[in-house]
Amino acid sequence: MFCSAYIAAESSLSFDGRKRCPFLANGPAFISSLPLVQTARTKDLEGGCMLSRRCSVFPLHVKSTSCRSKFSLLCTSENSGSDENKDQPTGLEGLSAAEIEALPDLGSFMREGVETIEEIMAQDIRFGYKMRALQGEFSPPNGTSDSERSTALAETLMGFPGICAFRIVAKQPPGPAQPPVAPDLLACVAGVKGVAVLDHVVTERLGGKFVSLDITATVSDAAARQAVFDALAADPRVTMKF
Repeated sequence: MFCSAYIAAESSLSFDGRKRCPFLANGPAFISSLPLVQTARTKDLEGGCMLSRRCSVFPLHVKSTSCRSKFSLLCTSENSGSDENKDQPTGLEGLSAAEIEALPDLGSFMREGVETIEEIMAQDIRFGYKMRALQGEFSPPNGTSDSERSTALAETLMGFPGICAFRIVAKQPPGPAQPPVAPDLLACVAGVKGVAVLDHVVTERLGGKFVSLDITATVSDAAARQAVFDALAADPRVTMKF
């Protein structure tokens, strides 16, 4: 004989062979002792019964604050293979309307209500971050650039205000009458609002054809850092900047 019980939160309650499964009388105590989690849990019970509990959270419905649970109870007995039980009704078919109405409330088999998504998020940090991302908490505002050229990535990964290092490679115009390019680039960086130059090192490359300028500066925010690169991009003598 097989008897099973399925309890679905926010859904329905039904028993198969409910009266033939003596364990169901003690069901509530075991059900309430199982923790509500996102994965299935099983518990072996006396009399060859096994109770499992599964909590399902549906990411596509992140506005909902409930977690649906499903309990499954399977019991076997010595005469489970006898012919006399083959034609026994299953589900609610064998119960009268009065018996169906007399079935206990869902709250009798589990605590009133169900755990909210917020409660589960507090228990599982990684799950919490996933749900916050699905809810759009980390998404940029509409119309905001969200690429490697924007400041969002630097703002997240780099601490501001803080110290930033810049390296600039530029061509040195030929001829002794041409002024050195390094002072102009240094003044360009220092002139950006929110940037204060702390130190710099000038190194000639390829016999003076190119100049490498390493600058250390305090930067107020990611926007000021990006403004440095934008100002350097306007100088045709600059070949590389990073």
